[in-house]
Amino acid sequence: MKQYTERFRTSYDTAAEAYARDVFHELDHKPFDRSVLDQLAADVQGHVADIGCGPGHVARYLYERGVDVTGIDLSPQMIEVARRLTPEVEFQQGNMLDLASFPSGAFAGIVALYSLIHIERPDIPTALSELHRLLAPGGLLLLSFHKGTHTVHADNLWNVPVDLDFFFFEPEEMEAFLQQAGFLLDARLERAPYPGVEAETHRVYLRAHKPAA
Repeated sequence: MKQYTERFRTSYDTAAEAYARDVFHELDHKPFDRSVLDQLAADVQGHVADIGCGPGHVARYLYERGVDVTGIDLSPQMIEVARRLTPEVEFQQGNMLDLASFPSGAFAGIVALYSLIHIERPDIPTALSELHRLLAPGGLLLLSFHKGTHTVHADNLWNVPVDLDFFFFEPEEMEAFLQQAGFLLDARLERAPYPGVEAETHRVYLRAHKPAA
């Protein structure tokens, strides 16, 4: 896992500026995503973590809706870009498999949109257990991923050389991982891709919570 994490970090460090140019305003063209984020913003009571925040576009969207949010990403260069684009929001570098710098129960909500897609299957339980630890009792989790069972490798994105694997998951598989980590599932939503806006993959959104007791 360490070797994969290093090449993942290096790839996003290299692609940070190009990635931000391509995706920072993508929510303008994704009404479904805005609706699920709006619902989370209305429901959450307290500090929210945007895990795998990239250039900070989701964190910025939540901040503009009154959410106290911190963005966290593995790539230091991506964090620098996020800080520059949205200086009002706190951004920190961190590995979602081990966020020991944050105490247990630190967040009332966690958003992880297309973050688990870079976690190899054997490490998904570790990642979700860490998210469960970070949530306060009753805390909300919103995550999304590409639907399927295959892996897509990319060696060039946004005209930048990268070395990235994208792991696809079936909804039932991820739901089982969530239950194993101690979450209770609240909702499953799915949608087709927005043509010309994003990769042509079917998308899944799961909302869950950490039991209050």
